[in-house]
Amino acid sequence: MTTPKCTVSTMTMTTQFPNCELCLINVGKYLCIDNEIIGIKYSYANFSVLKGSYSTSSYNKAKNKKDSQINRRLFYNQISIVVCVNDHIVNVKLFSNGSIHMTGLRDLHECELVAKLVYSKLDKLRDATARVLLTKDSYSVLTDADNLVYSYNGFNVIGWKSNNNYHIHKKDTSIDPKTKMFMTRKEQQNRKRFILNMDGEIIGHTAIQLINNRSKYYRKNTQTVQCDGMIDLVYFNKGTLVGSIEYICDVDRITDTSQHDEVFEIDYSCCPFVDPEYTYKAPEVNVHCINVHFNLGFTIDPRHLCEYLYTKEYFCKYKPENYTGIKLVYKLPFDWSPEKPNPDNFVCKCNLSCLCSNVTFLIFQTGKVLATGFKDTAHIDEIVAHFYKTVELCRDKTHGCGTH
Repeated sequence: MTTPKCTVSTMTMTTQFPNCELCLINVGKYLCIDNEIIGIKYSYANFSVLKGSYSTSSYNKAKNKKDSQINRRLFYNQISIVVCVNDHIVNVKLFSNGSIHMTGLRDLHECELVAKLVYSKLDKLRDATARVLLTKDSYSVLTDADNLVYSYNGFNVIGWKSNNNYHIHKKDTSIDPKTKMFMTRKEQQNRKRFILNMDGEIIGHTAIQLINNRSKYYRKNTQTVQCDGMIDLVYFNKGTLVGSIEYICDVDRITDTSQHDEVFEIDYSCCPFVDPEYTYKAPEVNVHCINVHFNLGFTIDPRHLCEYLYTKEYFCKYKPENYTGIKLVYKLPFDWSPEKPNPDNFVCKCNLSCLCSNVTFLIFQTGKVLATGFKDTAHIDEIVAHFYKTVELCRDKTHGCGTH
């Protein structure tokens, strides 16, 4: 029996720039397209970047949705990059904590190769600057042409503006009429709302102090706040006084908004590293999935093979009206290795919840097979040899499973 030769189609692997925090908006806006970085996609609020050859149907579909239907939070902490390495494409997702997810790799060494390549491109932005025009809005908030909000100290992007609301460091805020700073719109525990200065730093909070025996009047979304510049009163249905708003705030950290002109230009730092002194460290590499393909060297009868696999208690599925191939799942015990015997022939024997990992084969009448779910290259030959032996046994028993 000659086991067919397997070819790795793709690998999915993860790694990480150790102890690294990234400013993804700088990566999205200022990373350039070249012969190695051929596509970039990033979305932040209403600001979107789509560079180079990157284009996906899911992205185009999202653009056609109503704004209220798009979950933009999915994009804030990651950027998609298409890398050309060794004459093929690798899709990279880069996260704000330095994690890297790669698909389309062909061998184990490419993961670190791509990580080094991406780092070298980011490193070129370390000392780069860009001219950005900032404008104070009616509340003295610094914004640019894309409605991104900048801090007064350091001119870092801390959020974005939507109408008269501001999303600052993942908090929905509006301008507090008393302090003229940001205040969270959603109440926290004990009816608190946080106060943030124009640098996005929490400098205090407000709390509603209820009058005795008035707690029953307080209901979410029914109170209105009357501000007269001296005291802040809380009314129930605009008629019954139920309490007052107490400010607990570090007034020394309230931003002086008079320090900048109404309109001015800055040399914005394009550095993608939160720590400008960050240097590359060799990352750990984790394999999550290896996909292979091979040819049995003979055609098969899908129905006969599927019936045989059923008798051996394998999980398999064949619905030619939906899909032309047979789906066969091998169950690998969590502690399995090629050195250990496998008396269960990759059939799950777990008593309670299943702890096995899956290797899935898609078998076609032509004899071509796709296999996915391998976690280690050392497992491939052993599992494929067992699979080939199983198909051969089917041919010997039925004389109709396959023909050369």
